[in-house]
Amino acid sequence: MALLRKRPLTATEIGIRVAAGVTLIFVVGVLCGVFELVLGLLQGKGVPKWSLLTYIGVAFALGLFCLLAEAVWYPIGKVLIEPDRVTDPLWKRSLRLVILLAIVSLVMAGGIYAENKGWLPARFAW
Repeated sequence: MALLRKRPLTATEIGIRVAAGVTLIFVVGVLCGVFELVLGLLQGKGVPKWSLLTYIGVAFALGLFCLLAEAVWYPIGKVLIEPDRVTDPLWKRSLRLVILLAIVSLVMAGGIYAENKGWLPARFAW
């Protein structure tokens, strides 16, 4: 197994792994941010008037959020989606779908609640 090492990591290897992780977070954030900016431009909203440091910080925040969401979603998908087979009884498949929809609904309801309480920095134009 690749995770089990026989020798300890050197400082150089640790530095390379940290740099690769930070780069991954930044690249994912930049991709999500560029996608959002393009959508905003297509809707006629324009580009936010932020400093370069704010753009970099937002890219890191978006990348970190996306990777954390993926880390949270992975076990849910492993339990609810992967075991789903066509040969399973319909009630079992339907129960998995209902649980999945309930999780998505709770996340959406939490976002709406946070928006109504003023915990989010911007109001969404639904």
